[in-house]
Amino acid sequence: MLEIDRLSVRFDGIEALRDLTLSVPQGARVGVLGPNGSGKTTLYNAISGLIAIASGTIRLDGKTISHRAPHEIAAAGVARTFQTVRAFDRLSVFDNAVPATGPAAARPSAAREAAAAALETVGLGPRRDALAGDLSFYERRRLEIARAIAQHPRLVLADEPTAGLSLAESEHVIGLLSRAFDAATTILLIEHRIDAVEALCPRALLLAEGRLVADTATSDMRRDPQLASVYFGSYLTP
Repeated sequence: MLEIDRLSVRFDGIEALRDLTLSVPQGARVGVLGPNGSGKTTLYNAISGLIAIASGTIRLDGKTISHRAPHEIAAAGVARTFQTVRAFDRLSVFDNAVPATGPAAARPSAAREAAAAALETVGLGPRRDALAGDLSFYERRRLEIARAIAQHPRLVLADEPTAGLSLAESEHVIGLLSRAFDAATTILLIEHRIDAVEALCPRALLLAEGRLVADTATSDMRRDPQLASVYFGSYLTP
């Protein structure tokens, strides 16, 4: 489904990703872990076309998407949420959720139906006419997920969707990600809290200094003392 072959990204001569190779099958739920600066968000930016890659190839369903424009990659089925919520504050919640790309976007009526259904899924149906700028932080997090749902993607790149949330809110958001997408949708989840990753993702990738240093069962990340102490530290505390 997602294949990355020897991917490297450089900023001013510094390698943010180094010769990274991995494969993620259709429908997999995979955590992306690592300390700050390890290359997690850079990986997402490379997949979604937001940054240039120095070398390597990214393929989705066997088709090369590296070097394509972000809107083309989104149209190919890649949806993205951001650690910093990005909303059009002066537009309604509903207008924020209407997909600009994906299967539903071809017909205005289908796009509106997809937006309405997505908002109901995340519990924002009653707030559809409110301005996005009037939402609480927790509601804005759910709006990000709704926009991804409405796109009907093949691949979801979720970048720290629980950042800034309480434990109960975080558990709800992870539950939404688990329930909102069908079994054919692949999800990559960046999170610092390994307990949140373990709740959704049986498999986890561990990045450090731009390299893939572990690809294993998420539960094994807890049991490996070296990985736990060097890369996670206090994040292992539920």
